[in-house]
Amino acid sequence: MGYLKDDISSVNSAKGKLSSIISELGEVDSKDALELIDWFLEKSKYYKKHKQKAKFQKLPNKMERGDIIWVNFGINVGDEFSDLGTNGHFAICWSQNGFQFVVIPISAEERHPKKNSFAVNLGQIPGLPSSKDTYAKLDMIRSINIRRIRRIKNQESGKISLKELNPELIKYISKKIQEKFIDNLS
Repeated sequence: MGYLKDDISSVNSAKGKLSSIISELGEVDSKDALELIDWFLEKSKYYKKHKQKAKFQKLPNKMERGDIIWVNFGINVGDEFSDLGTNGHFAICWSQNGFQFVVIPISAEERHPKKNSFAVNLGQIPGLPSSKDTYAKLDMIRSINIRRIRRIKNQESGKISLKELNPELIKYISKKIQEKFIDNLS
């Protein structure tokens, strides 16, 4: 198989599909539409780097369970955790399998914490920009590729370690995951 740029028929097909995307977004707020198109472009870059087996960006040092990292979640659908209006979010690294990581998004803006029993209050985390309490969003746990991970600015190791700050938080999150996802199965 050759490159897209060398296949005129496929290039024309791609142009038609890109035109259809613009038509679909015609009645969406222009700022939001352009942000979504930027995300398509960013995701295309991730895809190209993956296909070309390009070198990874500089990552946080020795990521392990409980490390807070910066993640580009992209723009998602409905109430899924999304970066609309931002350039990424903080998340807790929970596990790794090769180049895939399971992360728990965190947020300082918890709407209706009494209604969302999946939001785990972690308190204030030194090193994060907000002076508000931070919530681990267990209902938004997801698997991501390593290419979405970035270093946290102004952190020498590129991350914030919950293990160093308060190892009990990791146990608390584990307990909540057990309660919400395992114990509720029966």
